[in-house]
Amino acid sequence: MLSAVARAGGLTLLARDVPPLRVTTKLSGVTVRQALETLLSVYADQIGARLLGNTLIVAPPAVIAGLEPVQAPVRRVIPGTLSAEVAAQISALSGAQIISAGQSTILSGTAAQLTDAADLVLGSMAGSVPAPAKTAEQPPQASAAVTPPAPQTVRRTVSSGLDAGLVTRISEALGGIKLTALDSGTYLIAGTTEDLDAFAAAISAAEVRERLRVLVVYPEKAAQAARLSSLMPTLSVAVSGTALEVRGTPQQQVQASALLASYASKTTAAEPVTVRLSLAYASGSSIVAQLSALYGEAGAATSGAADTSIGASSAADGASRTGADSAGAAISSPSPAARASSATLTGGVRALADPRTQSVILTGPEAAVARVRRTVLDLDSRVQDVRMALKIEQVSGTDGQDLGVNWKVGVGGLSIGQSAGTLSAGFTPGALPLTLEASLNAARSQGRAKTLLDTTFVAQNGLTSNFKNGGQLLLTTQATATANGTSTTTSSTTTYNYGLSVLLTPRLAPDGRVELSVQLQIGQPPRTTGPGTVVIESQNLNTTSTLMPGQPLILGSVLTATDNAGQKGVPVLSQIPVIGPLFGTQTRSASSAVLLITVQAAASSDSRAPAPPVMDTSGSGVTRITIPGR
Repeated sequence: MLSAVARAGGLTLLARDVPPLRVTTKLSGVTVRQALETLLSVYADQIGARLLGNTLIVAPPAVIAGLEPVQAPVRRVIPGTLSAEVAAQISALSGAQIISAGQSTILSGTAAQLTDAADLVLGSMAGSVPAPAKTAEQPPQASAAVTPPAPQTVRRTVSSGLDAGLVTRISEALGGIKLTALDSGTYLIAGTTEDLDAFAAAISAAEVRERLRVLVVYPEKAAQAARLSSLMPTLSVAVSGTALEVRGTPQQQVQASALLASYASKTTAAEPVTVRLSLAYASGSSIVAQLSALYGEAGAATSGAADTSIGASSAADGASRTGADSAGAAISSPSPAARASSATLTGGVRALADPRTQSVILTGPEAAVARVRRTVLDLDSRVQDVRMALKIEQVSGTDGQDLGVNWKVGVGGLSIGQSAGTLSAGFTPGALPLTLEASLNAARSQGRAKTLLDTTFVAQNGLTSNFKNGGQLLLTTQATATANGTSTTTSSTTTYNYGLSVLLTPRLAPDGRVELSVQLQIGQPPRTTGPGTVVIESQNLNTTSTLMPGQPLILGSVLTATDNAGQKGVPVLSQIPVIGPLFGTQTRSASSAVLLITVQAAASSDSRAPAPPVMDTSGSGVTRITIPGR
């Protein structure tokens, strides 16, 4: 894990004597520096670390302390001598080296050590050895520290095909060299002539070793990269998919191959482990389906039809199931892949969903289970909610008229008339005066609108909500088969759905906009045209639109449209020119039915999201729900 995090930060890891420990800390969402500090804190005081250039060195504290730069010793000459016993005591107290040479005492050590040792030496001399008298013939002896001449700095330009990190580590290991990268593979070095010669020799030796290194690829060994790097830090180990790429000398490759073989045998013989992971947001079946897509073997997933999960229950499936109104809305119907309850993954890991405890059970080799466990923790993340409003209205329109003349004439008890194209005659005894009744029949009709669905609901980002309003036609068919003279009749039932079906899939963009996929289907009731034949007339619309938060999307569709014209009247008389209309009635009508579908969507945290229904309980014992748009 240290190697993986270091590589993610562009660092090269050199590890020595790092004890293997199991790490259970979640590292997602943190920086590389924070991840490294978290991992190193697991070892407490057992392990230290130091960063040299782009190389991270992890080793026991004693090894890390040895990497500290050693200060050049400083010398100082003090007139006078000390006894061997006093010199040993002062050397033990100050850490400086004390040597008597003639009539002088030479101190050697760091600047701090020389300060302490000089005070002690001068104090001892003042108490035991008198200072020599000065004469004209004797020049005063120097008491200042003797500073050797500063070495001369030399600059050179070198070129090397080695990795820049390796060149930097060589310069730091030698010390006293200032390295500046000029171009790819070209460096400016500054230091003494001896240091530059040593650096050039080290670079040449490294280039020889690099030419002797060979590359070996080990398939299905990627999980062993960290262990191999910790055991052999001088190897170049890289992961490519599930393969492990190892670069080193032939001798190193023989040793690496033996280590990988021994580790594989131990892994094979290891007992399988079982881990139960409690989920916070996702459902177990959806996690198992995702694991099957990432690591699953072909045909290894088990669908809900053969559910073997513990306490198999179809109640909780992870999708957001917010209730809709009485129009019959059913939200977030899971796909067959989401109903998967178990899967066999690569590496011999078995994943099983447990809906009873909202968890996933992993069983298999410890290393493979650890890898899948990290994936499960990453997949169990919260999905943002989307608030949507759906309104469906049916507008039925008619535009018709009836036009004609209704009349009646009576004289002397005899009456004759025409109404709605029908001629009538009658006789009433009695001498009645002449009567005439006439009226114009002119009637018109208009349409009306009806709301079928008006609801506000919440769904998870990326999941599909399905609204249906219609019915089903069950058609029973019979088939007869004859075998060995015996006839067998079997019956089967086929279901045909019809009516209105709306599927909405929202996807939130980082800027708050909503990409809304709409699948609309309008189907008439199926009708049979013959034995075993069913005709289903339907209209379909599939579209994807990008909406601003709260922006309405309106979809329209014509269900039916009719246009009728007719005429009825008295035979023969209604056909007479000019006066024919007096003996008949003309009718004309046109009708249509249109569905208007309005959709709004926005993130639930967005102030522009559709307003949810408001419940008012201000009255005593009275509850009122106000639905937006009503």
